Amino acid sequence: MVGGEGVSTEADYWKANNGYDYNAMFKGAYVDEFAAQESWLAGRVRPGLKVLELGCGPGRLAKVLSDKCIYSGTDISTEMTRPLVNAILSGLPATLLRHGTVPKKQFDVAFCVSVLIHVPPENLAATLGELSAAARKEIWLVENKQHAGESLRTGGDHGGCWAHDYGKHVPEGWRMSATVDLCRTHDAYVLVPS
Repeated sequence: MVGGEGVSTEADYWKANNGYDYNAMFKGAYVDEFAAQESWLAGRVRPGLKVLELGCGPGRLAKVLSDKCIYSGTDISTEMTRPLVNAILSGLPATLLRHGTVPKKQFDVAFCVSVLIHVPPENLAATLGELSAAARKEIWLVENKQHAGESLRTGGDHGGCWAHDYGKHVPEGWRMSATVDLCRTHDAYVLVPS
């Protein structure tokens, strides 16, 4: 996602989607899943920790995390980030980086939430490599439950979502440290340098 080459053909959908409309989903059917994600992430950050969220969208997690760490986000879609931009202008202590300008190894942690479900298997290794290029200490993937074996297209959201076997696509120089059962739909995968 950092360079934009790892995203699926859904990129055009996200570039045109309005972040204000998307915010309504956070109050809908997935409220328990969102709460589990937010709780897990908030429990991992601490003051002074420099974190980067790839695919930050309208800033849901920026609002949860930015007072607990040094938060930066980036997204392929300027339309999706409009609510985050307005929140920053209103005093939210967060930074929005222009897509494609993420500095290498400047963050303790790089993470994404429900981003890799949009990345087809042929682009997954490159996308994970881009995450590893930004992070020094850890990568956190909060994604749909892992699929053992080959990647599998599941569900009907956005024409289907990818469930990947992340263990098969760990970037060079990194290893899978933990898999955490967050909720009925999502797990968290923690990668650390090997």
